Amino acid sequence: MSKSTLSIDGNLRRGALLLALLVCVLYQGTIRSGFQYDDFHSIVRNPHLIPANVGQFFLDPGLFSVNPESTMYRPLLLITFTLNRWMSGDEPWSYHLANVLLHAGNAAIILWLLRLLGLTAGTSALAATLFAIHPINSEAVAYVSSRSELLASLGMFLFCGLALTCSTRWTHRLATVVAMGAALLSKSVAIVAPVLAIVGLASDAGVRAKVRSLLPVGSAVVAIVVVYLFAIRSLVTRAVVDSPVRDMVPQLATQTKALGYYIWLTVMPIRLSVEHQFLVSRDLDPTVAMGGAFLLSLVLVAWRAHPWRWGVAWWLICLLPTIVVPLIVLVNEHRLYAASVGGFAMIATAIQSQRSEGRPVAVILIAAYTIMLALLTVGRIEVWQSERSVWEDAATKAPASLKAQLRWADALAFKGDVELAEAAYLRALALRSHHPATRNNLGRMYLVQGRWDEAQTQFGLLLNVSPDNVPARMNLAQILFRQGRLDEARVQYEAVMAYGTTHGRAQLRIAQIGLRQDSPAAQVLRWLEQAEAAGETSVDLHVSRGIVLRRLGRGEAALAAYRAALAKAPASADVWYNLGNLYVEQENRTEAVQAFTRAIECAAEDDVIRQSAIDRLRALK
Repeated sequence: MSKSTLSIDGNLRRGALLLALLVCVLYQGTIRSGFQYDDFHSIVRNPHLIPANVGQFFLDPGLFSVNPESTMYRPLLLITFTLNRWMSGDEPWSYHLANVLLHAGNAAIILWLLRLLGLTAGTSALAATLFAIHPINSEAVAYVSSRSELLASLGMFLFCGLALTCSTRWTHRLATVVAMGAALLSKSVAIVAPVLAIVGLASDAGVRAKVRSLLPVGSAVVAIVVVYLFAIRSLVTRAVVDSPVRDMVPQLATQTKALGYYIWLTVMPIRLSVEHQFLVSRDLDPTVAMGGAFLLSLVLVAWRAHPWRWGVAWWLICLLPTIVVPLIVLVNEHRLYAASVGGFAMIATAIQSQRSEGRPVAVILIAAYTIMLALLTVGRIEVWQSERSVWEDAATKAPASLKAQLRWADALAFKGDVELAEAAYLRALALRSHHPATRNNLGRMYLVQGRWDEAQTQFGLLLNVSPDNVPARMNLAQILFRQGRLDEARVQYEAVMAYGTTHGRAQLRIAQIGLRQDSPAAQVLRWLEQAEAAGETSVDLHVSRGIVLRRLGRGEAALAAYRAALAKAPASADVWYNLGNLYVEQENRTEAVQAFTRAIECAAEDDVIRQSAIDRLRALK
């Protein structure tokens, strides 16, 4: 049956359904997993994921994350995240369910695509099964932020399959173009999809007869790619020309070595991790030379026969964007998601050739290999259950990775495992003694524990090396503020504004210092206005505004400030207590009694505010 006329018959439909069910059964454990790593800035804390912003997703790459520096143009991805937030709010189950369903769909499409490329039914089924269950793809499924790989791959696979069928129906052509557009709107690596389609067509003897029928689609795809590149031109220029994370020579040397490493991870997926202990190669060192020689030999062997030739081409083309564009992370398992199709096609062909030669041991090997892969995938799913388990696994496998040790320490500190967290932070500092984030986070953990002297030591050591470190200086100022050393704290808060923005937090603290030192009320109010203009919107801002407005005799404005604070924190004893004081000044006894009663209800047993509210309430009665 030719590729151009291959229909989705009953056997193909049943095979696709079985693959989808296999994926759902294998990955059902991810539904109980939490958010991880980049999920927090791009999903959990991202305020832009609301239906009203859907149109803006196509115009503003800054909506990708709550962090301004994490700009990316992935509007279709953001739309899916918005739908998940609408479905399950801050609960992660719907996000993980969507990832599993996308992987199931991709596995089914791969079965169809490989048949279109001329592989036999048995080889296509085995390759698609390997794609579905191989642990190298578990990161793309279990890690919510890797959905960009799943969505982009879905569009790429559909585009290639539709292009290979070469139908002249306008609905088919429209679907082909839409698939390409959807892939690009999910992740920029999909820009290689037209090349993949050309490679697939080139393996067909009747390619010349198909070129004419593909011209309308090809023209539309070229137009889409040009428009897309124009839309992201600033992002591409920054990543490749203006401020690349590394020069091109070490980039190509490192990624040449990485390609060999990817092959090893695919064949022996027993050291998988979210963070691999992988170093930059500055020049043509022995490992780079060996990696390059191995790849060259693989290409020469593959050139002799299809589908090995097609498999190597597909694998390299899918990885091409990450080879030529310098990225902060050197190697990543989810980058192999689309590329793995080519590798699994080669593996399946090799295994099937042994079986076709009448060697019964091949059947046993196939069964044992697939079961082993499935068990390894289940193990990786367990690792991806929580932030702590992910980074504990990474820190164990990559003891020389500063990032792995730091992330594990942060996860331990968040869970309150102080001793283990402290040990992990110290291991990270042993790898790089002046790493800003490590020393600041260690100091922050000491601060939260009330170990102020130790915290101050950590912040001081960091500021001696990096005086412009805004978080460390803010944390040091916070210690001084809590210790009542208000003049010293004010010096730090004023200094930090010269180094960078604190989004109004430093201005708010200066205003609060002014309130404690009985500074002129008008001066304090100016600091509060500056804090709000800089982005501060906390309860503390509204409470401080209420206090200073009371001093200025502006009772109604103070009342509005306290009500704004209650809208953000309706169970704040501090707000209710200050509101009660305002009502007392206004001689509104009924409201004052209610406010002090609420303050008592909301305050902890040992809270000073609770006893003060009791005394005020007793006086009123």
